[in-house]
Amino acid sequence: MDQTKSYVFRIVRDSSESADSGEHKIESAKIGILEGTTLKDIPTGTTIEQLKKALTVSKGANIHFVKKNEQDTPEIKDLTELVTDEMEIVVESGTQTVYTIEII
Repeated sequence: MDQTKSYVFRIVRDSSESADSGEHKIESAKIGILEGTTLKDIPTGTTIEQLKKALTVSKGANIHFVKKNEQDTPEIKDLTELVTDEMEIVVESGTQTVYTIEII
């Protein structure tokens, strides 16, 4: 039985942020390699908490983790869950970019 779990990151614009750059994306990653909309070489066993701390996002944006293909589900609160598959960045207006994760 496949017990792989897939997650999606939601980066949502914080409308209270006055110095908003207008961009809502992942700007850099201290874990893995960010190439366009792909995070490559994420080590097997990386938790959501570890990856969340390793990502820098646009000013006025926040990261939220939800299960892949279940965008209406609440944010995953268990930050000890292992990261898999892909990330999705969603701006409040509905604009979205999908970030694929490649685990090594």
